[in-house]
Amino acid sequence: MQSDMLLPRLSDIIARALDIRDSAVRLADDATVRQIDRLVQKLPGANLCWQLGTLHIASPSGGRYQVSRAGCDCLNAQRCGKRQCWHVALFELLLDLFETECDTADMQAEARPVALRIVDARRSCWASL
Repeated sequence: MQSDMLLPRLSDIIARALDIRDSAVRLADDATVRQIDRLVQKLPGANLCWQLGTLHIASPSGGRYQVSRAGCDCLNAQRCGKRQCWHVALFELLLDLFETECDTADMQAEARPVALRIVDARRSCWASL
């Protein structure tokens, strides 16, 4: 199965996870700290595929899981709640990374015409000297 979206690099995912973990530690959110610790531990061995809004995870333990906005289908999620496993933390983290990437692209697109106008103005200014 091949992703229909380009997934971020592993290093970018882990960096964002550690940022979230730092915030959770400051807020004494132990559940989130445990969830992120598990994500950071398990992610390097997992295979990820994003298709039609669902994250498919082939876990290093051999399990295959699907995560969507409705939650995860793993056993831990069924026991503890659909939003408690590291798979859900990864899904939400990827959505956050995708949103940041889109926001950055929008800002670059909005800024480009202004930058081009400045370059043109400077070019015409230098040409008149």
